[in-house]
Amino acid sequence: MESREKTAAANALIEWFNSQEIAQQDAMDVMSKVMAKIFVSTTTGVLTGPHTPEAHRAFDTAVDRVHLQFIHDVNDRLFHVRRRT
Repeated sequence: MESREKTAAANALIEWFNSQEIAQQDAMDVMSKVMAKIFVSTTTGVLTGPHTPEAHRAFDTAVDRVHLQFIHDVNDRLFHVRRRT
């Protein structure tokens, strides 16, 4: 998925939350549950396999990747918001 498509999808989700009059905190809670479900489904092999040090490292790496992407997205959004003011 290209960057523009990701932005369009994110904007569509935001518009849907707004159209349903879902409060920001509730929207964050919903998105957290969605992210958890996607995250667990993509790392199922790591979670259901043997609990070896390698499996723990793979899981930790996946969690780190998600956290880093989130921080990058927050910083990117802050940059664009601050640029408008």
